[in-house]
Amino acid sequence: MYREKPFTTIERQGRWYFPPLASLITACGRLLLAMLERCVIDEGGSYLFSDTDSLCIVASQHGGLVPCAGGAYTISDGRAAVKALKWKQVDDIAARFGKLNPYNPDLVPHLLKIEDINHVDADPRKPLRQLFGYGKRS
Repeated sequence: MYREKPFTTIERQGRWYFPPLASLITACGRLLLAMLERCVIDEGGSYLFSDTDSLCIVASQHGGLVPCAGGAYTISDGRAAVKALKWKQVDDIAARFGKLNPYNPDLVPHLLKIEDINHVDADPRKPLRQLFGYGKRS
């Protein structure tokens, strides 16, 4: 039978210990992510995956339909598809979030950052490039 051992070490609160602040930071991050998801859906788009602090938006230079099992759209050959937003639409969504940036723009220029990997040679000075993803329903 498993018996839980009693704790022998007591953690002392640090000078800046304030659990409500940690909760608010986490809640704010989740709120921003939910707002981003809503913006993408409102544009008719979709996303491949999300993480605690990111959203992988399905997008291409010219937008359009992308084959995807279970997608809400159908392409001419009968396969299910999702709508890819145009890169410009993604930039416009990110710019809208810029108005919410509470930080010094010299230090944090964008609240939502388009990752460098989206650019040729992962160089943000170079043009965007098409990336592909594979997802499997669990």
